[in-house]
Amino acid sequence: MSNKIILECKNLTLTRGNNYLLINANISINQGEIIWLMGSSGSGKTSFAECLSGKLYCDGQINFNWDSSLEFANQVSYVSQFSQFKDKQGQSDFYYQQRFNSYDADMTITVREELDYLFNNCNVIDNLQLLISLFKFENKLSSSLLHLSSGERKKLQLIKTLANPSQLIILDNPLTGLDKLSMANLEEYITKLSIAGITFIIIDRINYVFANCSAVVLINGQKLFKLPVGSYLSKYSDNDDIRSSIDNLNFKLLPLEKTYQNIVEFKDVLVKYSDKVILSGVNWQIKAGQKWLLEGENGAGKSTVISLINGDNPQAYANDIWLFDRKRGSGETIWDIKSKIGYISPELQWNFARNLTCLEVVLSGYFDTPGLYSKATLEQINYAKQVLESVNLSEFANTDYISVANGVQRSILLVRALIKNPPLLIFDEPCQGMSESQSQFFVEMIDKLFNGTNHTIIYITHRTDEMPKCLTNRLTISNGAVIRNEEINEI
Repeated sequence: MSNKIILECKNLTLTRGNNYLLINANISINQGEIIWLMGSSGSGKTSFAECLSGKLYCDGQINFNWDSSLEFANQVSYVSQFSQFKDKQGQSDFYYQQRFNSYDADMTITVREELDYLFNNCNVIDNLQLLISLFKFENKLSSSLLHLSSGERKKLQLIKTLANPSQLIILDNPLTGLDKLSMANLEEYITKLSIAGITFIIIDRINYVFANCSAVVLINGQKLFKLPVGSYLSKYSDNDDIRSSIDNLNFKLLPLEKTYQNIVEFKDVLVKYSDKVILSGVNWQIKAGQKWLLEGENGAGKSTVISLINGDNPQAYANDIWLFDRKRGSGETIWDIKSKIGYISPELQWNFARNLTCLEVVLSGYFDTPGLYSKATLEQINYAKQVLESVNLSEFANTDYISVANGVQRSILLVRALIKNPPLLIFDEPCQGMSESQSQFFVEMIDKLFNGTNHTIIYITHRTDEMPKCLTNRLTISNGAVIRNEEINEI
């Protein structure tokens, strides 16, 4: 890291809608620094990143002092939290189930085609091969973009940006959905690039801050503050506020109207697309009331397992799968299945209709649709408002879903999953995009709500700090096969 200033913001004023996020804010960042950008949910972290990358207008001065002696491009590269791509016809609107339909996958390009198109004329082949190896992405090159999991999409975003880096790179939640090895490899690679003179601004949780992070830039009170990491950690811990919120939580799950013996049973399940095997010989029994952790590296097959349970994968009919004491293909409809499941995932957030208020998003949970296409009853509306208030989200009830921060969007979808009191809750990376306090609140809320109940949980995360203590069992998948099936003694 040098003492040369690469970025200087003077009197920056930034708005989003009618909200002022920054007012006359000032900050400077040196060349080669790794900056952790922090702030409460909705404080403007993503908006500030979009402002620096030219995607969002702001008042004031943003000055870049590029270094002509470096081989890297004189520009800002921004990797957003969400990954978007187009199919072969130029369409970018996808519905969630498309990922598991082989015909729809054939309409999207492969990872190799995407990389060849981007880097065909660039002298970065060595970097590209190194990153592909670093993220263990060799076996994904022939995969359709549509078949990639959320963690794999994140890896592809990072590969595309880091293979041909610019002098300033902004990463919005780059650790989202990554397994532990990939996180460690990413930190090591970014550290090497920073030594070479590349500057990084990273938006992610402070408990995953890199060892070589230079400083924290905090958005607080519509201003920007630059602090040493240690000072930030000692001054801005909010565990006491979290404890108070959990103690005051007055929402309780209702008793289940109907009970089942087995919620899920897989018998020697096989899923493949053409010659590519995704799952092989998977056996799994989930009894009512159990709380399962489903884990595995990126691309292990976790999302495919979930798609077979929640009715989104047509290959369920070709397998011996039982849901709620009934064999798949015995006359039940997809909506019969979905009515018994509360579900949240990164893919659901990507594909959810956003022309709704937050209250309407919650109400859509009664109808199992990614939008509100039926009229809710007055009783349902009042109960939804009550739940939002009990989890400190009532202020967003009448706010447009698309206008709230990513962490708030995810929290709203969590309430949506709970609203109909289903016997099975599937939480697939439920804390992605949440702030530190929101994540801790959610994990403690799960423990308080579900400990000792007959509700069943399937919980997916790569992060140990996001695992509720109420989890009772663990299923570990690697390369499409079960390698561990056991009770959990301690989280």
